[in-house]
Amino acid sequence: MTKQRNSHLGGHLASDIFPIRKHLHKLKPYRNARQDFEGQASIWLDANENAWGGAHQGAYRRYPDPFSRDVRQELASLKGVSADAIFVGHGSDEVIDILVRLTCDPASSKILLSSPTYGMMAVSAAIHGVECVDIPLQGADYQLPVDALIDAMYQDPSIRMVYVCSPNNPTGTQWSTQDCQRLAKVASEQGIMMLLDEAYIDYAPRPSMAMDSFWGEMPTLVVMQTLSKAWGQAALRIGWAIAHPEFIDWMDKIKPPYSIAKPVQSLALDTLKDPSLLQKTIASTHTERARLLAELPGLQGVIHVFPTDANFILFRHSHAEQLYHWLTTHGIVVRDRRHEVSDALRVTIGTADENNAFLDALKSFNP
Repeated sequence: MTKQRNSHLGGHLASDIFPIRKHLHKLKPYRNARQDFEGQASIWLDANENAWGGAHQGAYRRYPDPFSRDVRQELASLKGVSADAIFVGHGSDEVIDILVRLTCDPASSKILLSSPTYGMMAVSAAIHGVECVDIPLQGADYQLPVDALIDAMYQDPSIRMVYVCSPNNPTGTQWSTQDCQRLAKVASEQGIMMLLDEAYIDYAPRPSMAMDSFWGEMPTLVVMQTLSKAWGQAALRIGWAIAHPEFIDWMDKIKPPYSIAKPVQSLALDTLKDPSLLQKTIASTHTERARLLAELPGLQGVIHVFPTDANFILFRHSHAEQLYHWLTTHGIVVRDRRHEVSDALRVTIGTADENNAFLDALKSFNP
């Protein structure tokens, strides 16, 4: 075990616990007009907006809240964390992009991950010239190589971030809380950010790891969630990070000034204030997921069905490519994952009627 890169001082964070790129410490963040004055006024002549308003009866003539404060506050109430521990982004992909830009130096920093997993992390790393260290998932059901990931964090000082998706996409497995905590504790000891992607957490049996109490031992843990999945609001492109408030401050410093449009903030807020539909859709998803998991293994050509804690099922088929095209002739589109898992397709859990159509088409397939 190598020496810890950072340490805690008297119960408080050391100033360098977060691996912020050195040149950013000298950054003078852009201050938008709504930061310079946040009080009440009747005449706004500070932001070069169109006072006449244009279309839509002028409803959108003013810039939106640059920090989505109302959305942050609602999320804080739902998630049981403080509002200053939440960053709202233009989808989870903006959260990923900001984390890479904030912590990783091109051509010298590295990101640690285990494939197959959500591909946008590797894409964002490539865009920014950051290498990914891939320690693949292990075994027939693709388990998380916790010990190998920990060894890599100890041995390679160029690793600035570790990415873990739980439940994992495309395999569907939720990793144990104990394993995620082990990784997060080592990451914090080594001054490495750990991004835990919980896009599918609402479907999973174990709760989120986003808790204020975790930051005592795991201050570099960032938990990412989204409105796109269980909340059913993919078109809004709203994702958020839950992290130590000091790190959220850094994210706010480099975000675009007005990245979340006012109508999107309003729709997101309406969604979050009525979580009853969320519970109904989760229950329906669980029912249909159990039905597909029961039926798929007995169908001709199905080699293996992966266990899942998400709203999708990964399965291997003896004629996966032909089956994919067969389904499209019936108007059914699934995801071809053969480039990540041999002979594998991924089917999202749909409505009962959609799932019936999928199963009927699969049963009629005769290569």
